[in-house]
Amino acid sequence: MALVRRVFGLGRVGKGKCANAGRGAGGDWGFVVTRRLAESVWGRAPRADCQQMSRARDAPRQSHALGTAATRVGHGRRGGEDLAGGLYVVATPIGNLSDMSNRALEVLKGADEVFCEDTRRTIKLLSAFGVRGKQLSSYHEHNKKSTKHRVALESLRRNPMRVVALVCDAGTPSVSDPGSELVQEARRLGIRVHCIPGPCAFAAALSACGITAARKDGQGSHAAQLDVHFVGFLPEKPKLLKRKLVAMSSIPAVHVAYVAPHDLVRQLRAMKEAFLGTTEIVLARELTKLYEEFWSGSIEEAIHEFTVNREPKGEFTILVQNQGGGAADAGDAQGETSSPPRYSKVLESLMRAGMSSSEAAKALVEISQLPLKKKEVYNEALAIKKRGQV
Repeated sequence: MALVRRVFGLGRVGKGKCANAGRGAGGDWGFVVTRRLAESVWGRAPRADCQQMSRARDAPRQSHALGTAATRVGHGRRGGEDLAGGLYVVATPIGNLSDMSNRALEVLKGADEVFCEDTRRTIKLLSAFGVRGKQLSSYHEHNKKSTKHRVALESLRRNPMRVVALVCDAGTPSVSDPGSELVQEARRLGIRVHCIPGPCAFAAALSACGITAARKDGQGSHAAQLDVHFVGFLPEKPKLLKRKLVAMSSIPAVHVAYVAPHDLVRQLRAMKEAFLGTTEIVLARELTKLYEEFWSGSIEEAIHEFTVNREPKGEFTILVQNQGGGAADAGDAQGETSSPPRYSKVLESLMRAGMSSSEAAKALVEISQLPLKKKEVYNEALAIKKRGQV
């Protein structure tokens, strides 16, 4: 009978009403075989109770097949919607996994390859959402110019249906994290680049810090808007840090920077020298995590808080509300008045820090984000030297 069952595709029928109806009281298999043979020859449908038996037997198999198909459609190679080929810049959570967007998850599930800053951290992230077996390629600050990334992009260019995702350890790639060079190369090769927006510590801190972007005029009314100046991580070397902060102090803006806990106090002390000690700041700590905190006060108060009261812990985003003087007006920057331009004091500070006239002029033009002409700034640096101010 085993041979007969294999020939006719019969499974062993279990006990019960339908089984007895098919086999008879004596448990003879002949009736089932006969009916199956009759169906194949005459195309007649089996009896209703045996139809129910067949459906019940095949239901789990069909359910499994439907579930697999749903998985393929919802979370497979192309996700719920077909993913267009190209490079996807995907933002990932900065501390709370619930911040992962559906779009980001669909792209990561459907990607052929994922470029990531640290493969170990990305594996943990994907595993938390049940995504496994992805091809991961390391892409970080120290290997971002590697030829293997160009080879991968060339492959993507030749196969426009291929999907490659770019993620960083946390947050949005290219925002103070590796990614911009890869995006530039992709665009140069004519590869379509897609953005999948999401968590970003800079934007999160700015939205909840409570710092107004309005700058007051002499009468106390809000006459102009402060720019938002994102600087990323500040330089570690003291000399470079001082130059950067002096240049920042000349720009009326809300300055936003990332600070590691072991660097916080040192950089706050450097800020006190570059800005006024009473300058208001906000320190956003452990954003979206369990111990999220927004601390506000002056630079002097912040130094006291994190040297006397407690030790800095967690990643910090620092926001500095700089309304004070400096090179704010483009008119002064372009020399429309006869008096020394407002950036003159900044130039003087840079030169006192040990920079030559040319170096100070170049640094100010690059950092200030104002419409400054290097030649005019250099001439002012020479004038400062001639006046004997340095």
